[in-house]
Amino acid sequence: MKQNFNLIYLFLAFSCFYQCGKKQEKASLEKAENTDSLSKKDTLKTVPSEIDSSPEKIKTFIISDYLSKIDLNAITENDRRFQFFQVDLNNDGQKETFVNFFTPYFCGTGGCSMVLLDKNFKAITKFTVMQTPLYINTNTENGWKMIFVKDKDGFKQLVYKNGKYPSNPSIVPVSKQNPENEKGTISIFENNLDTHQF
Repeated sequence: MKQNFNLIYLFLAFSCFYQCGKKQEKASLEKAENTDSLSKKDTLKTVPSEIDSSPEKIKTFIISDYLSKIDLNAITENDRRFQFFQVDLNNDGQKETFVNFFTPYFCGTGGCSMVLLDKNFKAITKFTVMQTPLYINTNTENGWKMIFVKDKDGFKQLVYKNGKYPSNPSIVPVSKQNPENEKGTISIFENNLDTHQF
């Protein structure tokens, strides 16, 4: 009987030892998996998002393509500022970029200079005498959205034709449409946007 008791005791001790070892092994594996998944999550969180390079590309365009050397030498530090807004005007899934020059060097009594760039930061239209805000309508003509700008005479409708929009809104006839009242129209350069230096 004593021998049976020793065998049972030995069997129980072995079973307990075996089960405890299994539990510790399972706990170690779970801890390792949790640590691994945490480090993967942490890695995903710390991967930097794509940095918007638009301001730098716009600066390069302004300095190398838009302004002459004479302009660059004449412009004061205070006048070397711009704002930009990006919107898809031709429904191709790529955003075009409006660049607004709002400082005294670029402005006169009728408005300020502005440029519209394509997805590759090449000029589509160089505007003169533009006043903000601009209104972008969802209606299209020639595959491009309508742009409205307001001057002393009223709203002017700028229609894309022959690869560009009209560059001087002051010579465009007054539109019968009021984009402020049309559903789906967005206004740009109405609120304070980030200002960038070139």
